[in-house]
Amino acid sequence: MLREMIKFNTKVLYVGPLNYGVPSEDLKWVVRSKEKKREEVEQVFDAVVVATGHHSKPRFPCMQGMDTWRRKQMHSHIYRSPEPFRGEIVVVVGNSYSGQEISMELVKAAKEVHHYLGYNYSFPFLDTKGMVVVDDNRVGPLYEHTLPPLLAPPLSFIGIPKKILGLPFFESQGKWIAQLLSGKKALPSCEEMMKSIEEFYHSKEVVGIPKRFTHEIGAIGFEYCDKSAKYVGLPKLQEWRKELCILSLVNSCVNLETYRDSWNDDEKLQEALQSPYFTQLGVELEDPSLQNSN
Repeated sequence: MLREMIKFNTKVLYVGPLNYGVPSEDLKWVVRSKEKKREEVEQVFDAVVVATGHHSKPRFPCMQGMDTWRRKQMHSHIYRSPEPFRGEIVVVVGNSYSGQEISMELVKAAKEVHHYLGYNYSFPFLDTKGMVVVDDNRVGPLYEHTLPPLLAPPLSFIGIPKKILGLPFFESQGKWIAQLLSGKKALPSCEEMMKSIEEFYHSKEVVGIPKRFTHEIGAIGFEYCDKSAKYVGLPKLQEWRKELCILSLVNSCVNLETYRDSWNDDEKLQEALQSPYFTQLGVELEDPSLQNSN
């Protein structure tokens, strides 16, 4: 069982190369971790996949007077309930998904400042000898937002891209990495990967996209998901999946207050349940007609 292979309540303290200087494919990785109420443990692995994504370290704004204002300031990352703010006035900084939803809950709150300005990429445990750095929220150099040319494939990253249809893309990332580590797929040369990265960076610069937006795919990223799937021989995103995603996004914009509880995509859900690539996790549906007949 997959669950048996996962260690919960364990903090990763350090990840770094054991035999730095050898060819990347021969690298071993030292991992130090500590489970609650237990001693620190050091282990050696053939490969490390950094899958913390981009929602782990809140990003705060730089606002004049912010450091001297003594009232409470909170990021949406740690927000849980509107109750502590009932009857107060709240300023919500940021208007993305979390900012909008928190605003809906805090319509009667006050004098608390909540910052929702996204997240910073942060890997405090990772030692790559400077071969992977975070510069103005760009993690690099990474080939296809996944593999550092000088350390691949023993070191890889999952979940770096933003504004993309996440789960299908991250699944194909994981399968690509697995095929690389098993020898079923091969990477281009280090030089070719670096050239591809430089061309990608240049394409962003010429249209004026700031470095901090390097990993924002945008426009849901259907084409990029298809490109990622191609690496591992998976089919392109099914049309029902694309349409279901678009319907969900439109619903969340048009019906901000009710979209979690009311939707109009049962027909697309039926298509999803019939797909051989859909994994149903044993959730009982109220409408028997939506049960998977396979």
